[in-house]
Amino acid sequence: MTPPGWKCVARACAVSLLALGAAGCTKYVVATAPGPAPGRPVRLTFAPSRAVVLVSPIGVSSERANVSELAGQLVRVTDDSIVLVVRSTRGRGAHPEPEAGAVASVARDAGVTLAERVPDKERTVRTAIGVIGLSAIVLGALWALAVAYEQGAK
Repeated sequence: MTPPGWKCVARACAVSLLALGAAGCTKYVVATAPGPAPGRPVRLTFAPSRAVVLVSPIGVSSERANVSELAGQLVRVTDDSIVLVVRSTRGRGAHPEPEAGAVASVARDAGVTLAERVPDKERTVRTAIGVIGLSAIVLGALWALAVAYEQGAK
């Protein structure tokens, strides 16, 4: 006795779990020497008094004040500077967002913290357990409805 749609729901739950496993959860951790490899997703956090110079893809340079974080893809890290392609910013006040693909070159000193995005296995496992538990509850409810429907139809 198989309730209607049981296999379809089971497949949907399996696909959801596979997508969750493939995507995974991530976190930022402070990078250690020599630093992340070029192309890695990173986040720069700035001291409150810091201004950042961004260069747009067409070469226009502008200085942004009140920027607390830049997130993007690392281009290079040297002893003196960190260069990245900016994807997003977080500010301390109202400021315009940089164009997609703007390049930031930041002097490496005590006012800058470089963090690398890495997989967070613990959060991924907790989320997967939650999804499995929720799926079991939904499947149990659907099973109970299907059984009640079959008994009522007789």
